[in-house]
Amino acid sequence: MFAVVKFTEKERSLKGLFSSLKVKSERVDLPSGGYFFIITAEKRKNKVPLDKIIHIAGNLVNSLIFPSDYDFTGDERVKPYEPSSLKERMLFELAVKGISKTGTEPSLCSVCVEDNKGIYVSCLHKLLPLAAKIQVVCSDTDIYRSVAERIFYEYGCSLILSEGFDSFSLKCDAIISYNGDEKPFLFGSCVYSKSIYSRVQIGLPREYASLCPDGTDRETFASALYEKCKVPYEIFFLDNIPAGDIY
Repeated sequence: MFAVVKFTEKERSLKGLFSSLKVKSERVDLPSGGYFFIITAEKRKNKVPLDKIIHIAGNLVNSLIFPSDYDFTGDERVKPYEPSSLKERMLFELAVKGISKTGTEPSLCSVCVEDNKGIYVSCLHKLLPLAAKIQVVCSDTDIYRSVAERIFYEYGCSLILSEGFDSFSLKCDAIISYNGDEKPFLFGSCVYSKSIYSRVQIGLPREYASLCPDGTDRETFASALYEKCKVPYEIFFLDNIPAGDIY
């Protein structure tokens, strides 16, 4: 779960000037199941009741999404939510589509995947019909041990596990690495990285956009829905949203 914080201006009156700033929490149910919270807090000019927000947030204090224009002071008691996997997950799907469109004979195709967080553990099998040689670069290869064993027994394919890029990585036909722009890959490899992802627009279908408070970053909200509430990532691809339902 997560919580979105939104601010409302305290009434400008003598009574409002001396009364305390109020904070309330509301549960919001999602169309796909699950829920999140909206914490509505009054503010007076630039003063916000952060203590009350922290109290009402409870164990969600490290999963708070603040308005985009809120100048967070860096209070150590609060760790605003930061997206951690939606971008990488969508990048992987873009790479799968891109590799499938090249027409390269699978027996001649090699793919290198960098994944230090285990984000692709559940979807790596999508590359099996596209490439005979698949390398996973992961700082902790134990994350992929069981995946490698399952793929070997079910598909007869051996994954190449490595803790870092090597000569094989640099010669792969395709490299999936979110931070790949910063790596010295050989010219000729197709690198799927954040520069590719940056050209992808995330859309919110109508039923989810209506739940996103004004002033909240849409991409951050979409990431929280996926990472915290298990909303399927597919619905955020702009191409998958019917015309007229994009917000």
